[in-house]
Amino acid sequence: MPVAWSEAVRSRSASWLERLRACLPPERLTRGDDVLGAPLDDGAAWQFLHADSRQLLEAGWQVLLPAWWE
Repeated sequence: MPVAWSEAVRSRSASWLERLRACLPPERLTRGDDVLGAPLDDGAAWQFLHADSRQLLEAGWQVLLPAWWE
């Protein structure tokens, strides 16, 4: 991230995380994991690719998925 963006990102990041948490399924949030940084196991990855990514897209988030995922 460019240094010039640091303050803008820092001032907005709490609201971004709040919006993201509102879009994710409750079971993803109750495990105590780092929502943004924790790796997904196979089942959680499938859930994200199959359903959660669509939910985030519908909520206005940009989601980048692997090229092989259709």
